[in-house]
Amino acid sequence: MFTAMRLIASVAVSVLIAGACHLDAQFAYTITDLGTLGGKESHAKGINASGDVVGSSDTDKDTHAFRGSGVDQHAFLYSGKQMHDLETFGGADSEAHAINDAGDIVGITRHDGGESSGFCHLFLYRNGKGQILKPFQVMCDAAGINGVGQIVGFQSESDEIVAFLYSGGGFHDLGTLGGKVSVAEAVNATGQVVGRSYTKDGYYHAFLYSDGNIQDLGTLGGLESYADAINAKGQIVGGADPPGGSEDEFFHIEKGDVRGESTRCRAFLYSHGKMEVLDRRGDSSLPQGPASPASRGGPVERDSSVYSRAYGINGSGQIVGTFGGLYSGGYERACLFSNGKIIDLNSLVDLSHSGFRVLYCAKAINDSGQIIGDGLTDTPRRANTHAFLLTPIGKEKN
Repeated sequence: MFTAMRLIASVAVSVLIAGACHLDAQFAYTITDLGTLGGKESHAKGINASGDVVGSSDTDKDTHAFRGSGVDQHAFLYSGKQMHDLETFGGADSEAHAINDAGDIVGITRHDGGESSGFCHLFLYRNGKGQILKPFQVMCDAAGINGVGQIVGFQSESDEIVAFLYSGGGFHDLGTLGGKVSVAEAVNATGQVVGRSYTKDGYYHAFLYSDGNIQDLGTLGGLESYADAINAKGQIVGGADPPGGSEDEFFHIEKGDVRGESTRCRAFLYSHGKMEVLDRRGDSSLPQGPASPASRGGPVERDSSVYSRAYGINGSGQIVGTFGGLYSGGYERACLFSNGKIIDLNSLVDLSHSGFRVLYCAKAINDSGQIIGDGLTDTPRRANTHAFLLTPIGKEKN
């Protein structure tokens, strides 16, 4: 079930000859397929300094199966080279979304009927035991936790969906940027929170919540932006629209959907009060020079829609995410954003015997450079999504 493949020297040499980018030793990885809890698919969501990974996985059970997939979905902890089932804490399904260095895990569990017609509960898993922090929410999420146990996410409040910070045993409403929806995604060591909120005009903007104030981070000149991660230095990454575009280019399931996003999104880094674009492919309206993807298969341009998003940043400022064309016949690609380059992670591992066809999204990176994300399996007939872990060569655990 679990595999680990080394990047062979000839691959590294071929990438260097191609002139796509300069590769340091830290950009060569072993890959581990985290497997599943007996079902077909798994998804990675968070990683801590020890390399413990959390997420969700299909099981081989169908006791509830309200999602229409025919199987139950359970939160998992991958630790000690094994995937452990965290169960559902009395609900039907569960998902683990974040883990801190103490091993505390946060996520949600849902009752039959799901978020749309049933209830969800915020949970904290600590010292081998789970506890429900707040039950019976129509919509909710616990998305992040820092080292002192502060938790962020969102919950339904009357006719609004509002970001929260759980600290000192209580929930604190972070407010919005003028609209009726705000979603917190991450919290750093000093309690700074990032996420996205509707403005009074009905568009998402990335926000930073710090010292009791919520700040609009703006966009790259377009309509929307989304903040996904923040490190201890206060550096923020996510995705934002460049100039131009229209409402037709938004992927909202419905107005007010908390998971909607723009199809023109570009990865950004927000640092020292300025939002800088990390992906400048094919858009002359963006200020800096073009960046080129580095891939064994060449640049991954699938259609006129250029898309990227940064989902994770570590203490050293290494940034991971995904790039490609959102609506296309091909695949998204997991990547690193480094020194003005988009580096395709598929080019930095040997996938030939890994069990993966393509790594399509990198979700997070820890301070050791370990990266988690999701990839499509190299299986006949139907590819399934499996969670993966990339570890820099030389930093593998015995």
